[in-house]
Amino acid sequence: MKLQPMAILRQAGKFVLRPEDRRDVLHEWRRRARGTPDLPPRLERVLVLCKGNVCRSPYAEHCLASALPDAEIRSAGIDASGNDPANPDAIRLAGKRGVDLRQHRTRRLVFEDVAWAQLVLGMQGHHVTAVGGRWPEARSKIRLLGDFLEAPPFVIVDPWGCEDAIFERVFDQIEAAARALAQLRNRG
Repeated sequence: MKLQPMAILRQAGKFVLRPEDRRDVLHEWRRRARGTPDLPPRLERVLVLCKGNVCRSPYAEHCLASALPDAEIRSAGIDASGNDPANPDAIRLAGKRGVDLRQHRTRRLVFEDVAWAQLVLGMQGHHVTAVGGRWPEARSKIRLLGDFLEAPPFVIVDPWGCEDAIFERVFDQIEAAARALAQLRNRG
């Protein structure tokens, strides 16, 4: 069945009308225009975050710790309840990649984490907006982990509740972004 032009516009309108999705789209456009962001001169403390700290940020914490062994890496969730385990699907699929998330416990994002970090890495554009809105003084050090990917999409979607193939793509993006960030840091 071929979609009519108006049906396509309605579907796109629904996507762009949700505030979180609109922020993700805006970030994606800005990233395409600006190119890969710069890193702080000395990158020793990195905070990686996502919504719940149950899938993406724990996996990214591990990948960044492996890629940047001399840096301290922490993860947190913007809406994490705190002290919950990682998502069972994330545990299972990360385990297939040799990453053990069984001991992970969620942490709620607090100002002390943001103040501690030299670089704060979110997964989606609305994470940048949320952190920058809560703590405007930190805006200059907030980026997306996906900003370090060579090609779009730069937003790393939330795989929670999705099929394994989505988790695999998200984990591939996280691994590639961590490697690219490490290469950029090592060149600098």
